[in-house]
Amino acid sequence: MSICHEQVNLSNLEAANAWIADSESGFLNDHMIKYLFPGIFTVGVVNNMAFLFTIWRVKRMQTTHNVYLGIQSASDAAFLITTMLMLRNSFNPSPGKQLNTIRDTLRPSLTSCLMKVFPLTICYFISLGCVNIVSIDRFMAVTFPIRYKAMKSKERTVKLVIGNLMVSVCCACVSSLEYIKVQNICMFWPDDDSFTDFPPVRHTCVSISSTTTIAVHMFEIAVFLLSVIANIALYAKIMWTLSHRSVVSSQARVQSVRNQVARLVIVNGILFFLCQFPYRLQIALKLMSLMLPGFKIYERLSFALYIGGAMTMLYSALNTLIYPLMSQFYRHSYREAFSLIACHWRKGSSSGTQSSPVEISTDTDNNI
Repeated sequence: MSICHEQVNLSNLEAANAWIADSESGFLNDHMIKYLFPGIFTVGVVNNMAFLFTIWRVKRMQTTHNVYLGIQSASDAAFLITTMLMLRNSFNPSPGKQLNTIRDTLRPSLTSCLMKVFPLTICYFISLGCVNIVSIDRFMAVTFPIRYKAMKSKERTVKLVIGNLMVSVCCACVSSLEYIKVQNICMFWPDDDSFTDFPPVRHTCVSISSTTTIAVHMFEIAVFLLSVIANIALYAKIMWTLSHRSVVSSQARVQSVRNQVARLVIVNGILFFLCQFPYRLQIALKLMSLMLPGFKIYERLSFALYIGGAMTMLYSALNTLIYPLMSQFYRHSYREAFSLIACHWRKGSSSGTQSSPVEISTDTDNNI
């Protein structure tokens, strides 16, 4: 029998019905989970897979810059898949069945608690790291083109990708400390036939202490704010350099493409931080409610949690569309990648045509 860390007495029928009403997510939230989130998921997976396929199929897309974008695209696709799996396991219109589902699918263990948050947080930190790396990469390419050309290499790209992954794992481990302890809540239901399916124990994952939760949220907010400040500084320097750079007539087209991609990086980064802002604001409000007992705004923002989640999913779904929508270079690459598929289909599989092997081109200045 599970040890009770907390007891909830709902033996009174009115109290039990009131608790169920509070635990239900509401009509609009239910429709967001059932219709909006799956729609974003479908569009996002298709967009990210199309972007990755274009990088793999079109050799001129296999640049250092696009390697970072490809890693971010794969991370966004994984984030969407993980989010939908968690929503599928947690959502059920019947609170009793939902509690049973939680009890049966998430066994009370450290592993199950970590799996609630670690996959999502590592995807977030990988995407954040890719945004920072891309901003620094474009800053170096625009501001110090000669030095950038001398330092770029496949080995440097691989080191940055591996380094970003290692840092993301460490950051995700820190964020997971908020859900590292299993808490058993004993539920006392009314002696009524309608509550026979309701479980006597509810298992939830909580932090070791409120101090740990505060430290984790302060860490997450600090990482986000430092990234915002650093990227704003990089974007300002990039735009200033582009506006004051003279154009050589013999290289006007190449410089135009390169400058356009630099501006696309800025647009993409701004959208990333704007879409992340609602959720990070909720974390800041939660932190304030923990530090200031009288601060109760966070407890009234249950609907805002879904808005923040929808915004983060929306960016993961649509960020790869920014480049083909705003850049002719990417549109031509998309058209070429999928026209090659059409050619292969027309020729038939008996033609024996094979795709070229994937290589990381570090000659980004020739393209972007």
